[in-house]
Amino acid sequence: RSEKEEEKDEEDKGPKLEIYTGPTVVDRKSTFQAHIVSIEKESQVSICLAELNKDKKIARATHNMYAYRIIDGNNEIIEEMEDDGEHGAGVSLMTLMKSLQVTNVLVVVSRWFGGVLLGNVRFKHISDAAKKALQERGLGVTTSQEGGKKSKKKR
Repeated sequence: RSEKEEEKDEEDKGPKLEIYTGPTVVDRKSTFQAHIVSIEKESQVSICLAELNKDKKIARATHNMYAYRIIDGNNEIIEEMEDDGEHGAGVSLMTLMKSLQVTNVLVVVSRWFGGVLLGNVRFKHISDAAKKALQERGLGVTTSQEGGKKSKKKR
């Protein structure tokens, strides 16, 4: 392959993707951990997922559920979610992303099942893990401490 072809492939991928891994949430031996990636194109989602799965610990997770929202060239929001067998998890992530007004972000939450069924509280843990990671990255709408006004943080 020529150098120009390789450069073109790198341009198609966009800028190098930085994956941020947030803190864990643990309940009755189940562990939840969010991974956040800023993205600009849908084609980057599969690249990010493949990159995450290179980590053997993440690849061995019982579930790697995700959601993303991207503003496209027509200023329309493209959104998608995947439960990865944890029925309803994608909806929980998408609801969180919409409430925080997060766009151009892929949120993946890994769950390692600890042997005890958690019931509906698992959705709170999925959302909490994602929210903590998004906040640590300064993404989304947050409530300021002065008067409870909402302000959008930019990155």
